[in-house]
Amino acid sequence: MTYLSSELSSKTEKDLQKILEDLDVEIDINKATKPDLIFAILDAQAIQFTEDAEAFNVEEPVAAKVKRYQTIVSNQEGVEQTDFVKVQVNGNVFVIPREVEVSLPDYVVEVLTNAIITRFVQVGEELIEQKSRRFPFQILGESK
Repeated sequence: MTYLSSELSSKTEKDLQKILEDLDVEIDINKATKPDLIFAILDAQAIQFTEDAEAFNVEEPVAAKVKRYQTIVSNQEGVEQTDFVKVQVNGNVFVIPREVEVSLPDYVVEVLTNAIITRFVQVGEELIEQKSRRFPFQILGESK
């Protein structure tokens, strides 16, 4: 199962610890804060997506029927904010409006999921690495 940061933030620390155990992620629970647990889960998911992508045989013919998912790409604060998110897959460009429910093919959702950025946050005198989604989005369910 894939967790979104919005889903994880509503969970208790005990629930987050259970998810980390299921993902086989070792983290010092005594020193970790709730945001640390959330970032560890998101990081573990990003690594798993990368490993899955490397194992995928791209020469295999694509199935005729592509799954589609109802999704919403969230707004972002700051310099990166635009009204649309552009995703390009095999030469096809998808222009996805923010804060609007749209139906996207599974391969576009996969690109959005794998778009991970690394930021560094200063905590005291230490820089902490934080990985997060480049374009925050929610999957509302499979399109019918």
